[in-house]
Amino acid sequence: MNMIAIQNNPISKNTKKFLKNIGITDISAVDTISFSSLEQNLLPYDLEKIVYELMPLGCLRHPDGEIFIFDIPMTKRLLHILANYDVYYLSRLAKYSLREIMQFRNLGANTFHELEKVCKEYETPLPS
Repeated sequence: MNMIAIQNNPISKNTKKFLKNIGITDISAVDTISFSSLEQNLLPYDLEKIVYELMPLGCLRHPDGEIFIFDIPMTKRLLHILANYDVYYLSRLAKYSLREIMQFRNLGANTFHELEKVCKEYETPLPS
């Protein structure tokens, strides 16, 4: 990847400031940080905003074998619901019971059926 200065990239000031604070000055260096390290250093709201900006650049590393929700075709509604509950990988659904998942804010019947379909397609069983 060519070196592209962060200040010349169309990302928000907050994202630029965060990347600069962790020592990243060009976009090609973003692939040196993992999603897990971002997650440990940011509040969930900030994490979601930064990930939304960095994902189109295709340079965040993910744990092997994990299915990142931003890589899965789904409605924005379901994507936001999962992100709001820190489910950035389908495997993280396992930390919730089925009852808890069904009570996720804004997860209605149609969106729940979409989640079931996504989990089935990516061979990730919903908890019982």
